[in-house]
This record gives sequence, C-alpha cells and structure tokens, in this order.
Amino acid sequence: MKDRSLLNFPILVGNTNQTVFFQKPAGWLTSKHPWYPSHPDIISWIKKDSKSSFQSEHMSSVYHLDPEITGLAFIVKNSSLKNYYRNLYGSEKLRFVFQFLVKDPPSSKKLSCDLPLLRREQNRIVKVSRASGKKCQTDFFEIENLGSFALWEAQTTYFRLQQIRIHAVEVGLNIVNDSFSGNSKLLCLSELKAKYKLKGYNNTVSPIYDNISLHLKSVEFINTMKNVQVQECSFPKKWWVLYKQIKKYG
Repeated sequence: MKDRSLLNFPILVGNTNQTVFFQKPAGWLTSKHPWYPSHPDIISWIKKDSKSSFQSEHMSSVYHLDPEITGLAFIVKNSSLKNYYRNLYGSEKLRFVFQFLVKDPPSSKKLSCDLPLLRREQNRIVKVSRASGKKCQTDFFEIENLGSFALWEAQTTYFRLQQIRIHAVEVGLNIVNDSFSGNSKLLCLSELKAKYKLKGYNNTVSPIYDNISLHLKSVEFINTMKNVQVQECSFPKKWWVLYKQIKKYG
C-alpha cells in the first residue's frame, strides 16, 4: 500500500533572503532523522524533487519536528545562518506555539509541566526521567471551550522530540487523535452526532481527520538584523474540518 503521507507535500508559507518556511504535512520530517529512516523529509525534497528557486546544498533545518505533528518547518539557506539560528534555538531564544484539540478537558484553564525527558536511542523512545532526563518546560492554555472538547495552546522556548505530547499526557490533556493518551482510535463523526446514520453499503465510518490534532502554529525569533519576527503556519484543511465538526456537535 502506498504511504499516505506521500500524497501530501510541503507548502511554502514564507521566503526571505535568509530563511524559507514550509507547512510540514503529517508523515514528513523537516530533515533526516535516524529514528525515522523511511520518512520523507523537506530538505531532501527541496534538493532532489522541488523546482524551487531557493535550492541550495547548504540548506538545513533549525529544529526537528515529530513526523506526526503538522506545522511550521524553519529552513535556513546556508551554513553561517544555520549556526546563528541553531544557537538561538539552543539558547531558548525562540518561542514555539502549538495548538491542538482536547477531549474531556480539565477544569483548569492553565497548566504547566517541567518534567525532564530522556531519549533512549536503542529502542527509540522518549520517557520522563527525573534522574537523568534533560530539562524542558511546556506551558498550556485553554483557548476556546467546545463543550466536551476544547482548543488548547502549548508554548515553549525549546522543545525536545515528543515533548509536547508527553507533557500533555502528564498534565491530563487528552489530545484528540493521539495514541500517547492510551486511545489509538481516531475521532469519527458518529461519536459526535447523537443520531448519526451510516451511509453506503460497507457500514464503515471514516475518521474526520486521520492524524493527531497537534500543530505547530507559529515560531517567534530574532533575525540577524536583531528584529523580532513571528512566522505563522496555517492548519491543514482537514484539521479545520475536525475543528468545525467538534464545534458544531461537541
């Protein structure tokens, strides 16, 4: 069966003389990562397949983004810029804003998690480890109440692989369509509509959105001219379908 992620390609959302930004689809990487050798990545795609005018052998990604997460890919155009922006990233001088949908949200409208995370390279997992994990912090805010669902935001100045998803689980946020919460079932319209009726002959129900609802919406950074900039990235179209259906029936 053909990989469904290959049916969607990155979408250009910003281009300057220093940087280029893409909307990363689900199933893609920003650049190659040893944990995900079979996933397509944006850097390789630009160099080999894209006919963009900004092709360069020295392009690189500022950060890695989990393949399941959609959102902003931050690409720099040469090696000197790579050092500048990665130093900003490592010094926690970038601000990342993620948004996602939550099922059965808690009563608290603001939460925070600073549990340290440990990467286990052998089995390719990330876990909480107070003894040997690396520090990280995620702040969570409810943006909109949607009945038995809600739209939430996560902010951090530095994120590690799987950080947002793990921290969300630790503070009791059940991200819609995320298996990390212990539920691998994707949300279907039949679960939202009280009087839903099956259509067709196969008696099957398709998920509204076949990916985790977590999306990297924006990144704030300081460019080499010392100007603060914010680059935003729109949600995938099917994410909006999920949001609208939840808002209508949730």
